[in-house]
Amino acid sequence: MYRVPVDEEGLIVPGAGHLAEPFLGTVLEFHRRSGLGLPLTVVHSGGRLRLQAPVRFRNGWWRGLPHLLEVRADPVGTGLDVGWMLAVEDQGLLRSLLGGPGPGRELAERADAGAQATRARLTLTRSFHDLVLLPAVDVLVAEVEGRPVRRRPR
Repeated sequence: MYRVPVDEEGLIVPGAGHLAEPFLGTVLEFHRRSGLGLPLTVVHSGGRLRLQAPVRFRNGWWRGLPHLLEVRADPVGTGLDVGWMLAVEDQGLLRSLLGGPGPGRELAERADAGAQATRARLTLTRSFHDLVLLPAVDVLVAEVEGRPVRRRPR
């Protein structure tokens, strides 16, 4: 199914193109230490490794659409494009065939856009970015520069 990005963050680390797999291992280690509890799994897709975790956000009684948090580390020349993306699977064709127009379909589409779901989504993405991705990038940059890791101030 086609994925529609909801939120994403990324950057390119020069000179780290050969460190994609070690970077993803570092991300897994920082994720384990962070206690976020996402079920990150390693997925081999298109000749590249990715980390993926299914996520759902609630808005009151409504369960939102299934989201997918994906962490990437793609070589780009001698650099490494690292980052994460939170996407939702587009179920437009399936919904139109099964649901048809009606109030139930409209409520299902809006269930993911409520205040509670948005707050939960922002909390998860900011926490993942600050507790997992940035420290892993610090380790990656230190490896490329051949120096000790400098921790970011909290």
